[in-house]
Amino acid sequence: MGRLGLERSLYQGETGLPPIVEDLRFYWAMTVRSFNTEMPCNWGPRGLGYYNHGVSFFWNVQEDPKALLADFYEKAFGPAASAMEHYYVRW
Repeated sequence: MGRLGLERSLYQGETGLPPIVEDLRFYWAMTVRSFNTEMPCNWGPRGLGYYNHGVSFFWNVQEDPKALLADFYEKAFGPAASAMEHYYVRW
């Protein structure tokens, strides 16, 4: 079987990992190795998804989603990580 590519928009409410984690693992199992996506410039409400989709999870679909979330909050917000996690969970 050859390798496949895929295009999917990720800006319609996909701000966290759970909606896409299983999808990406499925795509990988189906030999999808190219992924093109659109993400508009609205880091405030969507930063969590951008970081995890674009930076981390696409590179290794076996990453621990909870560890990626913790990494995002720590690196993006430092001492304000807990407050910002609350913000994103409520968003």
